[in-house]
Amino acid sequence: MADEQQHRPGRGWGAALTVLGVLALAVLLYGLAILVAPTENPGGQCSGIGWGCTLTPHDSLVFLGVIIGLPALVSALVLSSIAAGVLVRRTGLPGVLIGLISVVPALVVSAVLVTTVVFLAF
Repeated sequence: MADEQQHRPGRGWGAALTVLGVLALAVLLYGLAILVAPTENPGGQCSGIGWGCTLTPHDSLVFLGVIIGLPALVSALVLSSIAAGVLVRRTGLPGVLIGLISVVPALVVSAVLVTTVVFLAF
């Protein structure tokens, strides 16, 4: 029975679509955070980079998304794809569950990476 479950068609597609769905949800939530972030600094402080000015919260999220977010997203996609591929071959779990199991460590590694870079930079 385990062999029948392991070779059931569609498990790989289910895992891949789950991974892509979770990562797309993360990107969507980050985009929502960018949309609702203030576009002006508090207290009338000047905005921009340099000369004592700071980025607005909106611009900071965009900047961090490009500098840190894109590499973290690509690394999460690569790590979760490798993990999903291994789990599809070695376990009899359903594809959606494989996708969820494989994306969690990738998101944790990405979160640690982003947090470390942000704390070191600021």
